Amino acid sequence: MARDTGYMTIRKIHKSIRTSYTGLGEYRRLQNALSLYRTPTEIDDLLAAVDRSDDPQADLMREMLSNNLATHYRLLHSA
Repeated sequence: MARDTGYMTIRKIHKSIRTSYTGLGEYRRLQNALSLYRTPTEIDDLLAAVDRSDDPQADLMREMLSNNLATHYRLLHSA
């Protein structure tokens, strides 16, 4: 049985990188899915659903939807 010396082994580094890329892919898929909600009404409806959710990603979804809403208003006022 190998003892853990506290140093990062190649195997640990590879696992960490693979986990990061998997998480990044999931983040981008969620971001792409939520980017379809652009109008304040669409975003507000989805935010209401997220607020009732106990999904572990609810906070992340709330943040992404809030960014979509801010982008909508920024584009509206820059036109």
